[in-house]
Amino acid sequence: MPTELEIIEIRVQAALDVYSNMDPPNAALATRLYGAPPDRVYRRLKGIQSKMERKGSNRKLSDY
Repeated sequence: MPTELEIIEIRVQAALDVYSNMDPPNAALATRLYGAPPDRVYRRLKGIQSKMERKGSNRKLSDY
């Protein structure tokens, strides 16, 4: 069974798919259609990854 975060991420991805096919693009309408959190959809549109896709914190900047 998917967790709540995974369900929300599925809604965000669905809203982004609809947004990419809209003419003209309307992010607010896409978020309302799928019940996705608007702030997350806007962050994905700006290219910011989800917490599940990001690397962990407190890591070395480079490996030697």
